[in-house]
Amino acid sequence: MATNDRRDVSFNVKDIENLFRGELVNRPLDCTDLYRYFQTRVANNARLSFNIDINADGELDKIFFVVNQGAYQVWRATEGSIILFDTKHGTNRYGLKLGLLSSVDSNGRTQVLAASFIESENTESFNWVFEQFKITFGAAPKVVYTDSDKAMEAAISQTWQESTHLLCTFHLWKNFYEHIHSIIKTDDEAWKTICSNWWRLCKESDVAMQAEFDSEWMTFEETIKANSSPEGFEKQQQWLQSVCSRKKKWASCFTWSHCTFGIHSTAQAEAIHLSLAHFCSKHSTALDIANDIEVMCEGQQRKTKLHDEHQIMADLFNAVIGRQYKANPIVDRIGRDLVLFARHLLTAQAAQIVHYDCTISSRGEDGTNPTYMVSRQNFATDTGGSLCFSSDVHSNNDFDYGIHNGSTYRKHTTTFCGCSCQFTSCWRLPCRHVLRLLLAIGSTNVTAKVINDIQTIVSCVESSSRL
Repeated sequence: MATNDRRDVSFNVKDIENLFRGELVNRPLDCTDLYRYFQTRVANNARLSFNIDINADGELDKIFFVVNQGAYQVWRATEGSIILFDTKHGTNRYGLKLGLLSSVDSNGRTQVLAASFIESENTESFNWVFEQFKITFGAAPKVVYTDSDKAMEAAISQTWQESTHLLCTFHLWKNFYEHIHSIIKTDDEAWKTICSNWWRLCKESDVAMQAEFDSEWMTFEETIKANSSPEGFEKQQQWLQSVCSRKKKWASCFTWSHCTFGIHSTAQAEAIHLSLAHFCSKHSTALDIANDIEVMCEGQQRKTKLHDEHQIMADLFNAVIGRQYKANPIVDRIGRDLVLFARHLLTAQAAQIVHYDCTISSRGEDGTNPTYMVSRQNFATDTGGSLCFSSDVHSNNDFDYGIHNGSTYRKHTTTFCGCSCQFTSCWRLPCRHVLRLLLAIGSTNVTAKVINDIQTIVSCVESSSRL
């Protein structure tokens, strides 16, 4: 007897789609249309290169293409500093994985330089994509961010040997949560402490942390061990050790020595994928997606162009009324040669200098080349209930979780060459500590060479740097 009970059905819609997938699409025909589309683009602009790899059955296997002419402008502007690479499933009817190779422009916006489709996410396929990128743009990126995919890591080491491969901290955090949260047997406060310690190890950018990292990690493991079951910790200890062994790929005290413009994850590339999800699906063809990506990127580049025009108008307005950064002559002098986005970053750093003290720490043998100590002031409440500055009170608000192992704000030493917080090497801008030093000596005569060369790390230590 027939029944309406859905539990009797042993298949679902996805099973049907998979069963008839080969009959519902014509991959060779779509490849022909896609090839003609790319050929037309190249005829109009020879720099919009592409490559399509066909398997033995005449079906799409791998695709690589430059999104538009603006990709080369972004690549030149950033001097090939950084590429974010992330893949996404379920974007087309063939099951090909879409990969986007993105970077950032002078306004901090994410720009897609090139895109790829691959049948299999293996080392061979990633090698092909990376080789196409290297041929097209003339060089491998200086820094590349990915998730922890082993095939990607192997391909980067083989094809982009000159690149520094860094890992997305967001994906690491997700893996950390999956491995560690389930073994914690104590209360929520213990988990908050563990989370705080994780992000402190992850975000502390000071170069002095490099020497302390292993001992700090051992203490971190002990905290996890003390709050987890013995069998649970033993099961995850090897994973924890593998994360520590890759510290130079994710801990800010190591990664901030590279120019990444503050990027520490592939989140910006994933945001592009999220935008694409609004107009592509598992029913889309590769031609549809190639068109959509080009349209989306052109829209993003128009926004950048409009932003640049607004900057020009703002510069003219400030020049006429004479009010450009008059509140801070140091920022006024340094910011003259910077784009508006960089000025905002510089101004944000300058706004922090009121929280720091600066004194001479030492001088060279001939009395020149002084080293200055820049220390953050701590807010504390005196007996009268008013706010005052203190140099020995424990920090309780420098990091989101408010847990810092009872440490105080530690002192900085810096020179005109830069600061070991590594903000300068990461952003190519002076940090708040250097700006505080310039304010202390009353110097506004900062040359362009000083701005570009403030990358020599001396020593500067700050608990849980938030730059």
